[in-house]
Amino acid sequence: MTKPANILDRINVASPCSTDWDSMTGNDQVRFCLHCSKHVNNISGMTRKQALELVSRSKGQLCLRYLRRPEGGIQTAERRPQLRQIRRRASRLATGAFTAALSLSSSIAAQTRAVTDEPIPGSIEVIDEQASSACPVAPDLMNGSVAGTVLDPNGALIPGVTITLVKADTGQQQSVVSNDEGQYRFNYLEAGAYTLRAEAMGFQSDERSDIVLQPGEEREVNLSPGVGLVEVTVGMVVALAPDEPLVKAAFENDLATVRNLIAAGVEVNRRDENTDTTALDEGVKYGNREMVRALLDAGAEINARSGRRQTALMRLDTDATDKLVWDLVGDGAKVNLKDEDGDTALILAASFSKTEVLRALLGAGAKVNAKNKAGATALMRAAEEGNLESVKLLIDFGANLSTRNNDGATALKLAEDNEHSDVVELLEAYSAPK
Repeated sequence: MTKPANILDRINVASPCSTDWDSMTGNDQVRFCLHCSKHVNNISGMTRKQALELVSRSKGQLCLRYLRRPEGGIQTAERRPQLRQIRRRASRLATGAFTAALSLSSSIAAQTRAVTDEPIPGSIEVIDEQASSACPVAPDLMNGSVAGTVLDPNGALIPGVTITLVKADTGQQQSVVSNDEGQYRFNYLEAGAYTLRAEAMGFQSDERSDIVLQPGEEREVNLSPGVGLVEVTVGMVVALAPDEPLVKAAFENDLATVRNLIAAGVEVNRRDENTDTTALDEGVKYGNREMVRALLDAGAEINARSGRRQTALMRLDTDATDKLVWDLVGDGAKVNLKDEDGDTALILAASFSKTEVLRALLGAGAKVNAKNKAGATALMRAAEEGNLESVKLLIDFGANLSTRNNDGATALKLAEDNEHSDVVELLEAYSAPK
């Protein structure tokens, strides 16, 4: 079966558009094209998860802009790690560098003290947002470092490049982002073999797998990602269509053909390799209760999982209704299952569905404060998307206003960052923290 992570890499522009992206109004992710009066989604400005959700819920057609890597994959923008600034120079490459480097060993002991002008000998002083710490470094094990500068093929500095360092024997990895002067640095490294990779939108990745660090060694490795991403013309994309006849009929919202195929004895639980969906998944996406009922009566598995561990209940979209939710729950759909990202049906619905759908899920026992692997809750999703009525409903059902995601952001902070003033005003009225 084709893995769902490959779905993005196999989409194609069916109707190229000559309108320049920069002439459209909007932000880095969505802009409005006056020429065709459609919203254009820049999936290279989204995380891979966001792009997958968008494409999987497109029901066949949407306008996209994207960058394709030389090997054929679609470039997406992943979340950058939180950065901390190095206070004092540990080598000639450290000045001005930023790092989120973590020790690859738990054996180092951190000693907290007040910041002074004289660092402890043999230590590197790192300034955190709330506290400062000086970590004594064992000279034979933990004093190694890898640092350098990121340059383009013409020798120009490249800021904002994600640099990932992987320890060969354990697979443990850490990432930093090059600063405004193109510099990066990893500290507190054990001796051993490492692989170093530089990735940035608009460039081919640069990978070095021959880095062997000696005890206490300070290694300089300059990186040079190559120019090579091809910018695909903005245009209408026809998302991958299913090949399986029953799934294809459901994908096309063709109830009559679905019924005929069921009567002919087609296997109702067959999953299509192109879309990683079943006919039931497609029926739920369209909110077609009659189709869903026909498939369930024919033996469709209500809690069958896709490659991303999603069930039919997690496919609820803008066409879904509370009645559809109760149909699914009544046939045994489990409301608190999580997909590979830790999202529940409620967390996903908070982004895509109407308030009545959220109310039905909550009434069916969905946990209002469930968190996904990124630490996000349904309230955060609703606030981030500006779904005011959904935010109100979730608060009424006991959503925790103080919960923070893995980046430390609350629902209020997410609403502010996305300029949803009405949601911000509501959350502030409830004394929600930032």
